[in-house]
Amino acid sequence: MEITSVILKPKITEKVQAMKTLPNPKLSFYVNLKASKHQVAIAFESMFGVKPKYVNIINEKPSKARYSNRSRYNYTKASKVAYITVSGEDFSNLNKQAEEAAKE
Repeated sequence: MEITSVILKPKITEKVQAMKTLPNPKLSFYVNLKASKHQVAIAFESMFGVKPKYVNIINEKPSKARYSNRSRYNYTKASKVAYITVSGEDFSNLNKQAEEAAKE
């Protein structure tokens, strides 16, 4: 699997924003369903230049989204979420890089 296809997009929720204020902040990303922890760690390090401390992965099952006629449910897609823990110093460096990129 290519490194660019491992991390798909960030997961942004209130819980994730609260986890960024911890001494060891956590970031969350939607990842490819076939990706492993090792592949996610390598992809994160190559994309952001920061080595993660820990990588935790959670599989989210499809949930009922809508009720259609004939008593059938439509479901959301299954997804996989990676929670990546980085050190506080590395997180502050990531924030500085993001601010510099936003100025340009």
